[in-house]
Amino acid sequence: AGIVSTLIPVFAQRPLVGYRWVVLSIITTGFISFGLWVHHMFTVGIPHLAQAFFSVASMLVAVPTAIQVFAWLATLWTGRVIFSLPMLWIFGFLVIFICGGLTGVMLALVPFNWQVHDTHFVVAHLHYVLVGGMFFPLMAGLYYWLPLLSGRMPSPQLGRWAFWLTFVGFNSTFLLMHLTGLLGMPRRVYTYEAGLGWDWLNLLSSLGGFIMAAGIAMIIVDVVLHFRFGRRASSNPWHADTLEWASRMPPPAYNFASLPHIETRHPLWDQPALPEQMATGQAGLAPIEHGRREIFGSEAISGRVRHVMHLPDSSWWPLAAAAALAMLCISLLVRMYPLALFATVLAGVFLLRWSWENGAHPRMAPRSSTNTEAGDLPLHWQTTDGPGLWGMVVTLMADATLYLSLVFGWFYLWTAAPEFSASDSELLPLPHMVLAGVLISLAAWLLNRTLVGLSAADHGLSNAVLRNRLWQIALAGGVALLILAVVGWQAPWQATAHTHDAVLLVMLLYVGLHVGLGVVLSLLQALRIHQGYVSASRPYELCVLRPWWWYTVAVYWLSMVVFLLLPMVWGMPA
Repeated sequence: AGIVSTLIPVFAQRPLVGYRWVVLSIITTGFISFGLWVHHMFTVGIPHLAQAFFSVASMLVAVPTAIQVFAWLATLWTGRVIFSLPMLWIFGFLVIFICGGLTGVMLALVPFNWQVHDTHFVVAHLHYVLVGGMFFPLMAGLYYWLPLLSGRMPSPQLGRWAFWLTFVGFNSTFLLMHLTGLLGMPRRVYTYEAGLGWDWLNLLSSLGGFIMAAGIAMIIVDVVLHFRFGRRASSNPWHADTLEWASRMPPPAYNFASLPHIETRHPLWDQPALPEQMATGQAGLAPIEHGRREIFGSEAISGRVRHVMHLPDSSWWPLAAAAALAMLCISLLVRMYPLALFATVLAGVFLLRWSWENGAHPRMAPRSSTNTEAGDLPLHWQTTDGPGLWGMVVTLMADATLYLSLVFGWFYLWTAAPEFSASDSELLPLPHMVLAGVLISLAAWLLNRTLVGLSAADHGLSNAVLRNRLWQIALAGGVALLILAVVGWQAPWQATAHTHDAVLLVMLLYVGLHVGLGVVLSLLQALRIHQGYVSASRPYELCVLRPWWWYTVAVYWLSMVVFLLLPMVWGMPA
């Protein structure tokens, strides 16, 4: 949706119609998406009430999607469309994705879903949504931004052949699968008896697959050859409106010599001289003597500049962390669980080591503690609300989604599964769990009190006091973690025999992981205070750590109520 909403105004040569409506509809789509995933499971025997809820959510998501589509079509209708190569792929996206959305509404109806489940109809719908909704916009974005990578333009002839082969081949392959699915052909079969009415449809579908493969091959050939034979791109070759096209072709290593003040969504249309002004250093952040990599940091809603974001220097640690995470995913796919556990620990070490080279660390090359421009905006790690705070909050929102899925599963099994019951032994003694919760709450309260003290005393706390507070926080969390570990080790788990025990074990591991990581992060902050990277005048990293501890406290006590106290009050079948 972001790629489409960026490219359509460029090739329609006018601003996007209903910009705010498009933004709100994308956000709404994200929220509704949390409540529609069960439409993949309508045939597994879930209660009719749950089917009705997820069926409604699956149909409701069509409303914000339709808002986006009508805004895009209105932009094209009222503009002067240029059918350049990226616009061709946007055209293919609109045709295919709308068809996939219509069959999606059909599959959201439970009775119809029952009839076509596990048939070629579902395969066709899936590919119309994923290929139309993802692959075609990605190809549009590839061709659109390719000059920024290579400084050359793709071949219009090869590109158009690639598009039409892919478009015709795709529809020939999957449009016919709607018919074979309605005729009863199941998916995931490699052969079938003749005379069932599927023969010629599958033959044409196979031919379409070869045509589409030829189109994909031509895309690869076009992209590879254009690096050597492509026509050199001029400045802003698409006459785009966004700032990435204000650089030279291809962009230099530093991207922009200075950053402009922007008050419009279409800066290059409203200020044609802007690229030259930026290249000659007439905009902001032009000085380079301090040796930092910097961009402006602004408020998410208003766009008002609040600080200067100090970007990390070049490092191998992100690549090492990515390799460890890739090892983790592959190990889980091939069920090599000891290797997956090792990869998890390795990725954690690499990520924490990467985080060490942050803020005031010399590797970040901060040769002066303040900005050298007039006005002296603070660096983000000298504030209390830099980008990392937003990153932590968004991360915890995703984390909370995972946790609430566990809570939902607990209540669902409790109310719907006839054999869901507690094991014979008491697994988690309440006094020990309460004591651990008190210690975790103490750690969060100490960190919050420290930050409040910094604000009230106007940076009056010494580094020694800050360091001692972090050691106290780590100690409280460490003792709580030890209590949880002892309780978990001594509990007579029957996790492979009782779902009740399995859910409780996962809950204990979840909260234990968060407490343990909070302890590690607090110890790292104590070491960074000792090194001078964090101080009373640089409290930013402590502000980023605070939401983690408060989230851990909230999850812990919610777990106590949901998993321990409610079964005691309401009773659970033994």
